[in-house]
Amino acid sequence: LPVVLLLLWLIRKPAMDRYQQAILLFTTLGGAAAFLLMGYFVESPLGRMYLDTLILIQLFGLTLLRMQFAYAVASVLVITAATTATLVWLRLPGHPGEHVIDLMLITFAGMLSLVANYLMERSARSDYLQQRLLEFRQQELEESNSHLEQLLRSDALTGIANRRCFD
Repeated sequence: LPVVLLLLWLIRKPAMDRYQQAILLFTTLGGAAAFLLMGYFVESPLGRMYLDTLILIQLFGLTLLRMQFAYAVASVLVITAATTATLVWLRLPGHPGEHVIDLMLITFAGMLSLVANYLMERSARSDYLQQRLLEFRQQELEESNSHLEQLLRSDALTGIANRRCFD
């Protein structure tokens, strides 16, 4: 938890803007690894609850922290592969059927998080493009108004300032 809090504090620093997505990726993967290890070392039948927290980690890391889609895909692939490897090779306590269900839920949560992440990123990009288009149109209107005002204040035939200009 202290490492995760430190990393989340770091991404708020302006100097770390360049590394924000990589820090989010490693924070999410570190949290997932921690819970996988806890699930392995807890010798209680409730140890599989630690696997279920991977669902929350994916939802939180990918959607609420607004991880970019490319990093989110990498995160889901690594978490799913690590969970599969842990369940196959480390033989966590519990029935294998329960582990298959856990793996399916974790994979589904990852896919659901990716869809949400993609839609949020697409919406943010669309909003940015709409804002830029609005700024360009506003600039064009200002230039047109300036040109019309110049035409209004000068004589069309001679180009000399007219009465409106003096008023």
